[in-house]
Amino acid sequence: MDDLLSGSDTPNNAISICKDIVHVLSTRGFHLRKWNSNSTEFLAQFSEYSSHDTRVEFSKDSNESSKVLGLLSPCTVFMKIFYQKLWLTKTDWDYPIPQQLTDDWLKFQKIFNEINYLTVPRWVILTSDKTVELHDFADASSLAYAAAIYCRQKHNGEIKVQQLVSKTKVAPVKQVSIPRLELCGAHLLSKLFKSVFCTLKHYTFDVFAWMDSKIVFSWLSSHPRKWKTFVANRTSEIIEVLPTKHWRHVPSKENPADIASRGIDPKYLPEGLLNSRPLSYVNDSDIECISTLTPSHFLTGDVLLSVPEELPSTSSHRNRWELLQNIKRGFWKKWSSDFLSLQPRKKWQIAQPNLKEDDIVLIKEEGPPGTWPMARVLQVHPGNNELVRVATVKTQDSIYKRPVHKLYKLPIYPN
Repeated sequence: MDDLLSGSDTPNNAISICKDIVHVLSTRGFHLRKWNSNSTEFLAQFSEYSSHDTRVEFSKDSNESSKVLGLLSPCTVFMKIFYQKLWLTKTDWDYPIPQQLTDDWLKFQKIFNEINYLTVPRWVILTSDKTVELHDFADASSLAYAAAIYCRQKHNGEIKVQQLVSKTKVAPVKQVSIPRLELCGAHLLSKLFKSVFCTLKHYTFDVFAWMDSKIVFSWLSSHPRKWKTFVANRTSEIIEVLPTKHWRHVPSKENPADIASRGIDPKYLPEGLLNSRPLSYVNDSDIECISTLTPSHFLTGDVLLSVPEELPSTSSHRNRWELLQNIKRGFWKKWSSDFLSLQPRKKWQIAQPNLKEDDIVLIKEEGPPGTWPMARVLQVHPGNNELVRVATVKTQDSIYKRPVHKLYKLPIYPN
């Protein structure tokens, strides 16, 4: 059986007709599916007869939910990650997908409706002197990487900051290191900035590019020929659009692109932008100002300067113990070498007899005294004052010449 096309003047009449058709055909094993209508009331009545969710249906929904400007990128990145998982199942286009993915998609559709209450003002360029600042942010996680561009300008004595556009991409299926994903985020940002720059070419921009990866900064600060192909190709393209002088470092907690790279539940989007983080890294009148607007300003009228207590952990206790042991060893080494040697020494106050031939001695060496070799004095070598300074000794293996301060005479008692 092929497609069936019908209609009616009212939704109620159309519903009645279709129920009769469904009843007649179902008695002979024909089940209608893929209902479509311009009436939401009609579709709500026949949603139970719809076919299983397939890759075709998911593709339609994802295309309808995608926005050109990417203002909902922190939420829609979940859709891209989901579609990557769906692609990896290698399910045919018209076949039902695994139940787990279906449940995830239905859950996402349900919570995504909660984003409808958000409104975004789209009149961006407010200043009349055509001088604005573009602040470009890039970030990456193990799941995706993102880029976002903000417009900052002065208007009626106030600083206005507004998002222009953002974009996300899912991390490759093949595992890639985080620094390389950060580089991909910077590369995505350069392409996004190029398109924005062409659109707003009549304005004069002060450009600031921000990233929290110091490894990528190192790559961008050197000539691309120093790096391997993956890094070299991307750094050369990035520098061509955004030269090194435009790049700055921003802490991860103050990077607006961080949320887009990790994804966030739509109902938590406003909270995710405000919770324990600056409202925007570029909200202040002075771009170099280190004071940022935080939620504490709304609660107390001022910034909270108290330092949070450090949470104890097994690792910190162990590191502290190792540090104390190193300090103890260092102190004892310094004490024994520098202070103990200053004590009065009685060694040179009592006359000691010179070594003589056939004396039995121990030869001082590196290691415990119990391992020092025993030797017999073969010959002594006195100095000008007739005091023995050096002696020739014989061990069971060889003959050596040693200074007397490394020879310890063993007492020999007569029988």
